[in-house]
Amino acid sequence: MSSQKVSQKFSNTKIKKVLLFMRHAEKVIKTGKIPKCGKYDSELTQHGIEQSYMCGKAFISQLKKYNLNKISPSEILIISSPYMRTLQTTTHFLRGIDSKHFFDKDDVNKLYNISIEYGVREILNKKKYKEDIPKNYLNFLYNPNFADFDQELKKLKFNILKNYEFSTEKESKDECYIRCKKYVDEVLVNYDKNDEYKIIVIISHGGPIKYIMRALGYNIELFHGHKVMFSDQYFFDISQGIMNAKYIEKISTY
Repeated sequence: MSSQKVSQKFSNTKIKKVLLFMRHAEKVIKTGKIPKCGKYDSELTQHGIEQSYMCGKAFISQLKKYNLNKISPSEILIISSPYMRTLQTTTHFLRGIDSKHFFDKDDVNKLYNISIEYGVREILNKKKYKEDIPKNYLNFLYNPNFADFDQELKKLKFNILKNYEFSTEKESKDECYIRCKKYVDEVLVNYDKNDEYKIIVIISHGGPIKYIMRALGYNIELFHGHKVMFSDQYFFDISQGIMNAKYIEKISTY
């Protein structure tokens, strides 16, 4: 499939399913220089927390725009990378959705599906992440400093995938693309088979988002000309299936 598709006009009356790619919000930089991809499992800044919250509110506005405001939370799948910054982004993204009182949380059948997945994680930079990422992820879930996330867990249907296949060596950009292409072909398409989800949200990192979109036939540099920035949201129409995804628009919350 060509990687040079460009934006197309859309009719909101015809959109039945949406795929959203969202980069994590602004993270803490732990050195004087901007770290290379995957080097630090950073937390969000206060601004990043606010960005994530605003992204949740923007997400609801987009659903209304696409005439998808009648769906249930059970028809939404949120896929997150297992890093601290993406998990925090997921937390506050959900807070932003709740702030709009968009869904009736008293209905126990209307719960979100959350999946923490290796396939959308950051490019691997160091061997130590073979042990640290699962450990950091579990520490995050039970860390009292992130009680807000724990409160969300009490409301949500939470699916943790157990088959982490962590690389033991540094991962190049080409290897990351191969991994992302495999993820699309073997994992992402399966979420679309039974028409269970009307919305699939992938909260990930700049590199993997770019490569997953490329696997779907889109090169963001060709129609935006820049990198995926913090909290950028890219919406795709997947009414005709994941592999026939059509780019709709980008929303930025800075």
